[in-house]
Amino acid sequence: MNNKNPIIIALNFDEKKEALNIIEKLLPYTSRFKVGFPLYIRYGNTIVEEAVKMGAKIFLDLKLHDIPSVVASAVEILNRLDIEFLTIHAQGGKKMLQEAQKKAETHIKLLGVTVLTSIGEAEFFNLYGKKIEDAVFSLASISYEAGLYGIVCSGLEVKKIKTFFPTLKAIVPGIRLNDVKTEDQLRKTSPCRAIKNGADFIVVGRDITHHKSPIDRIKQYKDILEKCN
Repeated sequence: MNNKNPIIIALNFDEKKEALNIIEKLLPYTSRFKVGFPLYIRYGNTIVEEAVKMGAKIFLDLKLHDIPSVVASAVEILNRLDIEFLTIHAQGGKKMLQEAQKKAETHIKLLGVTVLTSIGEAEFFNLYGKKIEDAVFSLASISYEAGLYGIVCSGLEVKKIKTFFPTLKAIVPGIRLNDVKTEDQLRKTSPCRAIKNGADFIVVGRDITHHKSPIDRIKQYKDILEKCN
């Protein structure tokens, strides 16, 4: 495993107090935390700034998707924040990705979101008439050409992506241990499978944050990852 600690914790909370509390508990075990729509819409930059003051590295998951100039402007504004990762939808097209990358400069690491892990093969084919793997590969290709730091994809597609684009970082959500059932992620994988397939980072949310003992659970994940080689 190239990354000694690939775990990113998704802060799946509506209340800032709960999010900051889980950051405090888990910071000794990982430094990266993902802030998504609910927290950011409610608290704006405040949640990011307070988390950073605690020592957290922030993955701001806003999945920006609009015309190139609008996304570029948004990235330029967000560039003032002390965040590590920011997501934009690769489906916005190569020009949108390129314009966003220009504004990100070297401060923010942009991640191109390919196909959401909540979408299954049948639904995707009905919508677009193609296989998910083919679409993800195409979106990863334009993300690479646009100079993005990485992509977000499921653990099922990451192996092919890393074969063709080894320098493109792969962030994989939909991570679950084998004993966990979930309804919100269809294309899910285990931590080891994702890492063995080439994931650079894995995103874990409720399975750790809402566990009866989040500290014990993240320790379990780390133990499993150390034995993945």
